[in-house]
Amino acid sequence: MNQIYAGILSPNVKSDDAQILFMAKANRKEYAYVAANQLLGGVSDKRVAGIFEATAKYISDHGDDPLPPCSGLICLPYGSVEVKAAWRRLTASERASGRFYTTRVRYYVKGDGADTKTYYVDDDFGLIGLHIIQKTSSAPYFIYATFEQADNILDAAGKPVEDMDGKYIANPIPPIPLYPNIVSKNAQPGTLQQFSYSPKNFSSPPGARLYYQNTAQTGLVDGGPIIVNRRINQIPDEIIAVNKSAHDAISMYSQKNFGAKNSVWSYYKLVNVQSKPLTGKKPGIDYSNEDRSVQSTYYQSNGVIETDYNLQKFSGTFVNFDKFSFRITDFSDGTKNQFNNVTYNHDSVNMGGCMGCHGNAQKAGTGFSFILLHGSVPMPDQAGQPVTKEQIARFTKYFSK
Repeated sequence: MNQIYAGILSPNVKSDDAQILFMAKANRKEYAYVAANQLLGGVSDKRVAGIFEATAKYISDHGDDPLPPCSGLICLPYGSVEVKAAWRRLTASERASGRFYTTRVRYYVKGDGADTKTYYVDDDFGLIGLHIIQKTSSAPYFIYATFEQADNILDAAGKPVEDMDGKYIANPIPPIPLYPNIVSKNAQPGTLQQFSYSPKNFSSPPGARLYYQNTAQTGLVDGGPIIVNRRINQIPDEIIAVNKSAHDAISMYSQKNFGAKNSVWSYYKLVNVQSKPLTGKKPGIDYSNEDRSVQSTYYQSNGVIETDYNLQKFSGTFVNFDKFSFRITDFSDGTKNQFNNVTYNHDSVNMGGCMGCHGNAQKAGTGFSFILLHGSVPMPDQAGQPVTKEQIARFTKYFSK
């Protein structure tokens, strides 16, 4: 677990003004289903938790999700959509550039000094990242698509590392994606994942680059920021080609209808799409495929939503041995058995990236939905505050097996 910042906004590490904030929502169709079935209490409601447990058992027994419509189980209707969006303040030049979708947002902060009450703040923010997942009859395990603003990944001087379509333009290409360079010794049966990094004592100013700050539970603890030089998983060439085609079509439409070359949406790009589970992951070993695009698709992630190492390389589940650690494993607790996080069509696989992560919510019986598992939000998170014990407990609940 970490907090993510955009260095272009402030030279001060962990400045509140530079923090990236997140929003998660469902569409009207999903909400109507949840409300009609009185599921808003989430796992904290004993009756609802019982429905989740019954659904998890059904999936285990039948090797597939219950199909809608169903009774007494979770079967989100086809057409259900969930989004997770990343937002931040913009610099004056960014606001004037016309390259960002901006809107009035509301976020929440703690009072000053001894005042611990929560207050809301309305401000103008720019959209920088967007996950869209949707359930269809041909993909009941959801289709996962993720998009980013064109200028997210910058070098220390504020120059873009990728072009608008996602192709590298930095010269030279940064040799390591993260600074410090992080290496994972992956979990084995009964062992925790371990990290090593170089240099061991690191503290470097991020400049205009993205960076994140780990919490103590990650297994990678240091006072310095983890700086993003480039993606761990490069955008595939076929996605870059799709982006170019889409951007050309947007420009033609804008020119024809509005006399303008570019719409604001010309400056957003598709990063990747997961349309079906992929097989072949060997437990405890990073997924590899001769086709680089397949490997990037397996580990699909967003540069401003899953910035840290384990979310960029996610497979299996987060592990809880003697205490929760935010480290990942491909094994069931204490066994040599592979942990398969997605069940579909009478098969189970250990999937990576967005789909594999949401597969943990499928195993919990909530139809791949973490927001359904959590239920309604009685109190919003406060921006600019350290990660709390309550947030850690909530995350633990999501991935406890």
